[in-house]
Amino acid sequence: MLVASADKAQQLTAHSSQLTAHSSQLTAHSSQLTAHSSQLTAHYNKNTACQALDRLNHSFFPQFYQHNTSIFQSSAVLSQNNAAFFLDNDPLSLDNDPLSLDNNLLSLDNDLLSLDNDLLSLDNDLLSLDNDPLSLDNDPLSLDNDPFKILKEVYIMNQRTDWLPGKRAEQLVMCRNWLNIMTVEVRTAWAIPQDQFTELQTLHGNADALLAKAMSSERTAVITEQCREAFDALSAKMRFFKAHYFLVPPLTNADLVNLGLSPHDPHPTPIGKPTAEVTVETFLKGRHELGINILYVSGDPEDKANKGYRVWYKTVAAGGEPVTSPKQLDESFFTKRKRDVMQFEFEDSGKTAFIAVQVENDGKKGEWGPLVSALIP
Repeated sequence: MLVASADKAQQLTAHSSQLTAHSSQLTAHSSQLTAHSSQLTAHYNKNTACQALDRLNHSFFPQFYQHNTSIFQSSAVLSQNNAAFFLDNDPLSLDNDPLSLDNNLLSLDNDLLSLDNDLLSLDNDLLSLDNDPLSLDNDPLSLDNDPFKILKEVYIMNQRTDWLPGKRAEQLVMCRNWLNIMTVEVRTAWAIPQDQFTELQTLHGNADALLAKAMSSERTAVITEQCREAFDALSAKMRFFKAHYFLVPPLTNADLVNLGLSPHDPHPTPIGKPTAEVTVETFLKGRHELGINILYVSGDPEDKANKGYRVWYKTVAAGGEPVTSPKQLDESFFTKRKRDVMQFEFEDSGKTAFIAVQVENDGKKGEWGPLVSALIP
């Protein structure tokens, strides 16, 4: 009996050691489950953000729901494996130990939610920067895909002040007109050397021929570059002719117009006295600042005589004598902006600013606008 008891005691001791080892393994796996729980929480937050973006524009994320379904299927498999772990296996059996390193369903190598197999990992994330349908590279409103690009280019062309035409065909027409005008008699009268005239003829012929090739089916990268170089040379020679032969006597304004050039006007069109009357409305801008909007009461805002504004003002402390006439205002500044900012000193905070505006052009002033007041913040 004593021997049997001793054997039982040894077996119990052995089982106790096994239970202690299994307890350690359970603790380690509990830590792994906690880490996976954090990952699932992070994925849930990411999923929530994705759903918010999906509600914003469902058409950009057609594949998100498939990956979301895969995540929930993976979670279901994990739950089934956990159930099998607790129901089908003997927790005290060494051979069938579901927590052993070889059979561990939650091991790092077989983990369905591991970083390598994560459907929402950074590499496979549908919302990553590389696959973002709203990224700068795929932006439908980027500069390269700007639908208003042509309109902007047309606007820039309309703002050109260069006398030389911007289009190559128009440059050829202007140069051909020059060549037709500069006969032998004209070249002699305008003191144009024969070699300069011949060079202009040659450059015009080369540019004309290369442009025809560049516009045909024979166009290649070499022809395109040759065409560009030919027009650069032609433009430089045309500018040389204008600067050295066309802007000096005996050419008259009629000759310049005949050449397609605008004669210099030494007498600019005078701009008369301002005819408009304006008022001002104020708005808060910042500490010791007042924003102003200048509004037309009468007159034409497009008239060149009504393009400048003299803003008169005066600050009055609380309890001081208020301003009753614009002529009492003693400080001013000039601006061409219809929306501007008035800046005051630190000690002006809490004072009242009285403001009136006159339209001004080249020292000539229009009528006084209404007197307004505002508290300086």
